[in-house]
Amino acid sequence: MLKPLISAAFCLCAATASAATFECAMKPGSGDRDFIPGTVRLSYDASGKATVLDEFIQARHGGPIAATFQQRDGSSVQLSWEVEVTYKRNRTSQADFRIILRPGSGRASMTVHVPGNIEPSQAKGNCRPIG
Repeated sequence: MLKPLISAAFCLCAATASAATFECAMKPGSGDRDFIPGTVRLSYDASGKATVLDEFIQARHGGPIAATFQQRDGSSVQLSWEVEVTYKRNRTSQADFRIILRPGSGRASMTVHVPGNIEPSQAKGNCRPIG
């Protein structure tokens, strides 16, 4: 009876141990700088559950939202999400955000597509593990 409990506890600990949270300071590159958040907080776990929080999300939703997680290769992951942003005066548009994170080096690159913009907004960032 004790052995299944220990196994279950081990599995739970293993899943928790593989969870990761990073805070990324982003520096705008090309495109409209208004759509690049200054700081992004990313969280994901071994099951592929991911959340993200930045100033646009905080303003619209009041806290983190779900993101789509993809393991790209052995050294990078991708998170993507959508947020409604203010665009051209009082109009709003659904912006598509994508960030590629290299957890080992702490480097990140972000692309934001906003319908109506000719080119995407891009940024690079440095991320640090938190938690």
